[in-house]
Amino acid sequence: MEELLPHLSAVRVERVQQAAGRVVIDARVRAASAACRWCGQVSGRVHGSYVRQLRDAAAGGVQVVIALRVRRFRCVNSACPAVTFAEQVAGLTSPHSRFTPLLAALLTQIGLALAGRAGVRLAAAAGVVVGRDTLLRLSRRYLSLGWGWCRYSAWMTSPSTGAAITAPC
Repeated sequence: MEELLPHLSAVRVERVQQAAGRVVIDARVRAASAACRWCGQVSGRVHGSYVRQLRDAAAGGVQVVIALRVRRFRCVNSACPAVTFAEQVAGLTSPHSRFTPLLAALLTQIGLALAGRAGVRLAAAAGVVVGRDTLLRLSRRYLSLGWGWCRYSAWMTSPSTGAAITAPC
């Protein structure tokens, strides 16, 4: 499985099933402890767990969802402002994200190239169901980091002349 999906190397895949036109991969993190993202202190004291749904890039035109069992740990550093924290898997998760970095990068590139409705159609052809607002939000996030300008010719045109408006995001 690691050769096919290298971004899953840090997790143990427990089950793969096909349901409702998508593939669901049930997985859990292999590591016994995790580092607090606020202070960096490593903790092995588990506070609880929950299942996190991460959408991944399509495989063979079929949607892929990773149902990742994530543990919450107690931070052992008494000076840390975080009492508990959720473990993160490098290359697979980031705080508050619903997409894997692989899918987020794909959708960002689609959003930068086509934006709105055209981007939604291209993503659907690639096996990913996504809304136009999500594509635009990912494009804006990418551009807000100072990596360039965008041309919104597909959805931002002048009503009087019909000319495309170039704007920073």
